[in-house]
Amino acid sequence: MRTTTSTKEIRSQAQRRGPTTKPESLTPTIRKAHGGVTPGQSGPPFGKLGRCLKSLDRVLSRYGRTSADRTRKIGANTAAQRKQDLKLAVRLLHQAGCPIVDVKNLRPEHFRRLAKAMVERGYSAATLQKYFTHLARLCDWIGKPGMLGNPRQYFDDPGVYERHYAASIPDTLPVLELDVNAILAAAYLKDVRCGIWLDLCSQFGLRVSEAIRFRPRELDTDEYIYFRGAKGRRYRTVPVANAAQRSLLKKAKELAPHKASSLIPEDKTLKQAKNRFRNVMRAIGLTKKVLGATPHSLRHGYARRLYKELVGQPCPAEGGAGEGISREEDRAARLLIAERLGHSRESITCAYLGPIVTGRARAGTKQEVTTD
Repeated sequence: MRTTTSTKEIRSQAQRRGPTTKPESLTPTIRKAHGGVTPGQSGPPFGKLGRCLKSLDRVLSRYGRTSADRTRKIGANTAAQRKQDLKLAVRLLHQAGCPIVDVKNLRPEHFRRLAKAMVERGYSAATLQKYFTHLARLCDWIGKPGMLGNPRQYFDDPGVYERHYAASIPDTLPVLELDVNAILAAAYLKDVRCGIWLDLCSQFGLRVSEAIRFRPRELDTDEYIYFRGAKGRRYRTVPVANAAQRSLLKKAKELAPHKASSLIPEDKTLKQAKNRFRNVMRAIGLTKKVLGATPHSLRHGYARRLYKELVGQPCPAEGGAGEGISREEDRAARLLIAERLGHSRESITCAYLGPIVTGRARAGTKQEVTTD
């Protein structure tokens, strides 16, 4: 028996199906007016930009999760950020008047146009370095290793590509004036687990994400802690050198009953644990807005205390003049501190300790905020 369909039902079905116009039927003028996206839809762009993005997707599907040396896989979040940055770079390149249809067609002159577009948009040196690092990887993937060369050659003013890490005394005053014991006491009172996370940043120089994921029972020793860093998955060890550190490690083990247990609550995800930590930090006022400092400031404090233990006087960021310290002594201390913090470059320690000592310390320069 044939059923009849009312006019109302037909209209309802048509609304659910949406517009029937296909992207291919749109004229070039309409496509350009809508930025290469079908009007009324959120689909991918088409035309030359769409073809270029598809070619990028093909490359990323093969290499997007590999590290720079192609020896291991990188994290999903890092891969997603890399993909997002490269796609934005392609869009900027098209907006700058270089409508390539395949990323394999990239040439040095395209990087120069892209650099100009990024500078015009006011990108910071840190952002520029991030994008050009991803572009260097892309050149390797498309069979043109080394084509990018030194990114500074693409900027009219190479200085815009330089990051300044050196911390100066005015910039570090909020950190110097922190009452760390009072802050830790407030954190423990608000939430014991959050207090331990913050204490790990202060006592061992961990990043917040490292403290949250720390597995205190992973090793059967109280002489040092061992973990995988949050950046680059660098494995490192930090010695347990004093009673305060041993006491903290004991507290942490009480929250992690098993060898594979981290400090994340069993009924929480990593994201939920991070949100809880941020809420507690806001509650006790450990924010830039209230105290002029963040939990990362305690990591800076660890680096400066360690420097003083190694060379016998405060670092330049705390007013140390560097008198009597040779360049070799300063370098050895900084390299050890960089290793403890999960870095590999001496230069990054300038963000924590101030300028490198060359016989006599130079005046501090403006600090660039770092979250390394």
